Amino acid sequence: MLQDLCLTIVVENSASLENDHLQAQHGLSILLDLDLGSENMLLLWDTGATPEVMLHNTDALHIDPEEIDLICLSHGHYDHTGGLMGLLQRRMAPVPIVAHPDIFAPKLKVRPFLKYIGAPFTRDQLEAAGAI
Repeated sequence: MLQDLCLTIVVENSASLENDHLQAQHGLSILLDLDLGSENMLLLWDTGATPEVMLHNTDALHIDPEEIDLICLSHGHYDHTGGLMGLLQRRMAPVPIVAHPDIFAPKLKVRPFLKYIGAPFTRDQLEAAGAI
């Protein structure tokens, strides 16, 4: 049973307005520190838009990617998945990724012109980088 929960915003679009050592960008990443009574779990919800900002902010917040127990991806847009490969490449151990099977389906926007906005990797690339 959940005893305590601490949320840390790792990436979002106004972080630098409140904290000058963090970088802001369109997208989202939240670290959930879950106290489950008998154990703790670090769950990363989404990974922002780019590896550069994701890794900069994890460093600035003293978050060790190796300590993340589980990564959940809310959906397949680049601004929620783009930092994932950087995290995986920084880790030594594999990490479970939870996502809907359609996360790799094409994601497009049509205005002002047709543009791909999906995840910047394939399932094979993720698995090769240590996703399980």
